[in-house]
Amino acid sequence: MWRRFFLLSVMVLALTTLAVGQDNDNETSKFAEVPEVVLRDVIRRVLIFQFKPVATKKTVMLANQIYMRQPRSSTFAVTIDPSWLPKIRNVEFQLLNAPQDEDVFFFKEWEGAMPNTFLILFGHGNPECTYSGNLWVFRVGKYKSKLWLSGGAGAGCANDVDTAELASN
Repeated sequence: MWRRFFLLSVMVLALTTLAVGQDNDNETSKFAEVPEVVLRDVIRRVLIFQFKPVATKKTVMLANQIYMRQPRSSTFAVTIDPSWLPKIRNVEFQLLNAPQDEDVFFFKEWEGAMPNTFLILFGHGNPECTYSGNLWVFRVGKYKSKLWLSGGAGAGCANDVDTAELASN
């Protein structure tokens, strides 16, 4: 009897310790720790890498917010200032307040595992549903970032209307 009580007490204590150690990321952005000058540098360098000068004029639709990392979150971490955008020959960036289109480029905060290291996704598609893009890792320096390409990432979601129609047939 005492063994069961002791074992149960130890399990409850262990589970509450694990729950207390977790932080609630639903309301805060890890990017709040990043100086604006570093975010500006990261965004400028990623856009220069992704978009090269072209012969004919091209307009790139870009969300003017950095989305937070929660899946399907429409909460924003940071607003992108037009002065952060690079000048690229024949490429014009048009900042959008509320992208509803599938043909939008955007930045999204991504979960990082290492301390003092941040991940940001530069994606294309619908920021709240189906998209693909490149993951960039950066470390914060005093006035500049150390930035490198980490790989690809993406997400997808089912269209609720199509799923309901399939279920009813």
